[in-house]
Amino acid sequence: MDIEGLGSKLVDQLVDEKLISNVADIYSLTLNSYLNWNAWGQNLHKT
Repeated sequence: MDIEGLGSKLVDQLVDEKLISNVADIYSLTLNSYLNWNAWGQNLHKT
């Protein structure tokens, strides 16, 4: 899997926040999940 900006640290954060339980769950995230997750917005602003 090669998704720009998606590294193991971000995947670990998504798992810790219980937004995903494995890497394949990334494809089932919704826009609301992104918007409601504070760390995601912070990561977007760092790039």
